[in-house]
Amino acid sequence: GVGPSKQAAEQLAAREALECLTPRCQKVLHMRYFEGFTIAEVAGRVGVKPKSAQKLIAKCLRRAERLYGEKGRPR
Repeated sequence: GVGPSKQAAEQLAAREALECLTPRCQKVLHMRYFEGFTIAEVAGRVGVKPKSAQKLIAKCLRRAERLYGEKGRPR
């Protein structure tokens, strides 16, 4: 299993990666993954069509994953 310290380190790295994103990316990823909003709900909140919201979330997620990878995942 994942020990609490490794999990905490992973969460910290993920949070740092999120902080490097644009405010809009932070907002949509937070709504989608931390608050559990649907794509449609995210779209409504940011004022775009669901298809646009889905593309935005995917783009932001890729950017976050790239940043997260650059932070060096804790072993």
